[in-house]
Amino acid sequence: MRFVRTLAVLLLAVPAFAGGFDTELDLPTKQALERAPDAVLLARLVGCHQAEKGTIRATAIGTLDGKQTSIPVRLVALPAPGAYAITQSWPDRGAWVLKLEGSHPAFPQGNSTLVKVSGRTVDHANAKFSMKPATASEVAAFLGTK
Repeated sequence: MRFVRTLAVLLLAVPAFAGGFDTELDLPTKQALERAPDAVLLARLVGCHQAEKGTIRATAIGTLDGKQTSIPVRLVALPAPGAYAITQSWPDRGAWVLKLEGSHPAFPQGNSTLVKVSGRTVDHANAKFSMKPATASEVAAFLGTK
């Protein structure tokens, strides 16, 4: 019985030491807009394993003139470690999904965030976060093309 109690305590403690790696979203601040006037969103890597060692890659995926298009999105590094301003790199017309992919040496699986955007309008409140890369079918479903 003592073994079972000790094992239960150890298992409950694991999440406290396991750490994590995630991406937080926010609206652009005045300071971010000074560095990147065309910023529509802020992304910040967070976690207890030196999140600033991670990287973010952003792609806008949408349908333009009847065919799916992917456009690399420009990120502007901000003074805070692991913080980036996301600039509008997609056309004003059409519906788009912003796909953010986070990577970190301590978390080989990475993470992903999907955000609906239309022009400068960003629906960050309904973003979809995942502790794995987003699949093409997840992006299509989020975009509403599947």
